[in-house]
Amino acid sequence: MSQPDVSYSQSLPRLWFLWVPIELDILQPNHFDHSFFRVSSIHKERSCHEILAVKISWCKGVTGKGFEGCSSTLCYIDAENCNLELEGISCIVSGGGIEYLNLYGVNFHGGALAEIGSGFASKLNILNLGLCRTIGDESIMAIARGCPLLKEWNLSLCHEVRVPGWEAIGANCNELERLHVNRCRNLCDLGLQGLRQGCRRLQVLYIGRAGGRLTSTALEVFKMVRGRVEVRHEEVMCIGPDWTL
Repeated sequence: MSQPDVSYSQSLPRLWFLWVPIELDILQPNHFDHSFFRVSSIHKERSCHEILAVKISWCKGVTGKGFEGCSSTLCYIDAENCNLELEGISCIVSGGGIEYLNLYGVNFHGGALAEIGSGFASKLNILNLGLCRTIGDESIMAIARGCPLLKEWNLSLCHEVRVPGWEAIGANCNELERLHVNRCRNLCDLGLQGLRQGCRRLQVLYIGRAGGRLTSTALEVFKMVRGRVEVRHEEVMCIGPDWTL
């Protein structure tokens, strides 16, 4: 089986860009990961120690395991709607240089994504977990504690985040500037209170179509107490860098 071609781009400032087109997705995930995405081997063959960004969105054959041994220079990864495995998440953050991570639509149960907060992603600035419907408080708490530099976090449609998760974000995300909580079913008054009492640098809260457990009174109290925080009711689907080739 021939290996996929790789597209490179420098469209982002100072960014070497590796793009895996969706049409190259194949039905053998392990072959795809280990034959193509062996980052340590690519380093030698293509001088990929300079690559800063990888886009593998919608490539269902990528499990993430091929990122094992990746360079600390790799700081942008877009893996929206991939079939990542738990071990693959660990491999993705193993390089220690991740600043932008898009896992939109990737779902694991319970605390499976807690690996992001294990310490290897301490430089993370932007995290997109939108539509990760099954992510729970264990993961949220670990990420909030282990990623102190987070500036933007998308948790839209993360229905299993409850009061402990929201309180952990408020208590630990002291650099957070933008938070997306659109359509989170279990964002309640106590959860919003936890956010209100923390996140001291928060500038924008995206909260359109909030779940039924959040009262209008709690939202008005938030606006009154945190008057400098802009409350927006629109839903932003894409956050992070411009991937235009």
